[in-house]
Amino acid sequence: MSALTRKQLLLSQDNLLRLHEWADRYELSEAELVRRAIQAYDPEGVEAESASAEREKEAAAMLDHMEQAINAALEAVEVANTRVLQVMAGLDDPAQRKAVMEEVRQEVAANPGFLDEVADLVIEHSESAA
Repeated sequence: MSALTRKQLLLSQDNLLRLHEWADRYELSEAELVRRAIQAYDPEGVEAESASAEREKEAAAMLDHMEQAINAALEAVEVANTRVLQVMAGLDDPAQRKAVMEEVRQEVAANPGFLDEVADLVIEHSESAA
């Protein structure tokens, strides 16, 4: 850093109070905060525009990612709905009913806490409905 020069500045009480608060919060000297503010200030807006453009690119990328995630979730819901409809349609068939019961037994055996989670959901739903 180049040699520093002392400079007196006139600040309102409000600005002075904010400067003190920020210095305490960020554990910096008030002079360092002023230096950083000067370095960050761009009256022409050139740096601000490039930063804004960069933020827009990041936001667009985030939106694309969110869109992909939502589409994947929608596809998963459609698959689950199809499976539920198949199971419901086959419940009148004794062989299908037996296959579903076996599938449920396997799922419960593979996930011991599954029934506890289902019970919690049922209790939570009945409490919120009351």
